[in-house]
Amino acid sequence: MKANVENLFEVLLQRLRREGVTVPSMPLLLKDLKHCFTLNPAMECGELNNRIHLLGWGELDVDYHICELARAAFERRK
Repeated sequence: MKANVENLFEVLLQRLRREGVTVPSMPLLLKDLKHCFTLNPAMECGELNNRIHLLGWGELDVDYHICELARAAFERRK
């Protein structure tokens, strides 16, 4: 099971890097994403983008796939 969660996180990190997120900023972004899903586990992509933009990630637009990868990764890590 742990390997599956790690695989999800690896795919998530790869997708975020493709969107231009730098390696040094990745931990903070993951923390912000996790916080958003803690507030609302059923958050949709549009709302997630609004929230992360308010948190200072204005240059990043999370697509449906990144949103679902993040949700699944954080949900399984519990």
